Amino acid sequence: MNKKKIIAFILVLLALIIADTLWFIISLDRLYKPIMGDLLAKNPNLYAALGFYLVYSIGLCHFIIFPRLIEATVNIAKLARDAAMFGLVAFATYDLTALSVIKDFSSKLAFIDMIWGVSAATFSCLFAVLLTRKLIK
Repeated sequence: MNKKKIIAFILVLLALIIADTLWFIISLDRLYKPIMGDLLAKNPNLYAALGFYLVYSIGLCHFIIFPRLIEATVNIAKLARDAAMFGLVAFATYDLTALSVIKDFSSKLAFIDMIWGVSAATFSCLFAVLLTRKLIK
């Protein structure tokens, strides 16, 4: 793996972790606790969270970010569109499955989570691609 790919991977991983942490800080008391109640863990499983961030970052890099690092110019609209679609597919997989098999899973939470998935993937990919291309020419 070359230097550009390593930097992009680190950037997307950090962007996801920071964005998700801020999201949970902002939304935990207003959204997750009232809806999930006792289902919400008092302390998150950090190993599982790290596993998610690593796997998700690998997917974003493979399908969205790395192809943009070899292009002469980046079409930002297409980058944002593809990242948003990746985020939607990934988060909808979880949320729609949860709606289908978990008793009383909140459709409101599923919908908001899918929007968050779109937002987080789009922001993180834009950040990683644009900053990597600026740092490594």
